[in-house]
Amino acid sequence: MEKDVTTVTGLSSNANWNYSNNAWALAHPSVLLVNKAGPQAKIMFFGACSLSPGFGFPGEVPPFVQMWDVHDLSIDGEAETRVRAMIVPVYPPNHWLRKNFNTDDVELGLASKEWIYILSQLVAGANVTDAVNYANNQILSDPVYLQNPQYNGVYWTVLGNHGVNLRSEE
Repeated sequence: MEKDVTTVTGLSSNANWNYSNNAWALAHPSVLLVNKAGPQAKIMFFGACSLSPGFGFPGEVPPFVQMWDVHDLSIDGEAETRVRAMIVPVYPPNHWLRKNFNTDDVELGLASKEWIYILSQLVAGANVTDAVNYANNQILSDPVYLQNPQYNGVYWTVLGNHGVNLRSEE
C-alpha cells in the first residue's frame, strides 16, 4: 500500500522530492493506492527504509506521513490531538555519503531490537516519547549498531501525539 501520487499536497519543487507510484501499485490501484489510511492503532512503529521525516522544506509533509494522517509540530506545525503516534527512523545529515550505504536503509535486526525496547517500556506504563528515548539509548550499545558504522547516528523519533501510552483513550 502506498500514498496515491495524485493526492499528495503541499510539495514544492524541492529536489529532495521525487515521489511516484510503483508499477505494481499502479496495476492494482483499488487495492494498493490510498489517500489516507485510517489506522485504529494508537501507536505505529515503522522499521522500514526511506521514511525519514526530514524530506523537503519546512512545512512540507512527506507523502508517507500524509498517508497515515498524522500531524506533528515538527512536520506540519499542527499538534496531534488524537490518540495517534507513529515511530519512524531518522538518519543524520549526509548519511548517504558513507561508502556502501543506500539512502535511508534500515537494518531490520536493529529495528526489531528498537521495537522490543520500546514495547517493554510501553508495557511498563511509559508514554511513547519516553519509551522511544529509552530504546534509542539502549540501541547505542547494541552489537549490530556498534559493528556497522553505517548505522551510527540512526535513531527513531515520534510523530503525532507524543504523550500516547497503551492505556490512552480516544
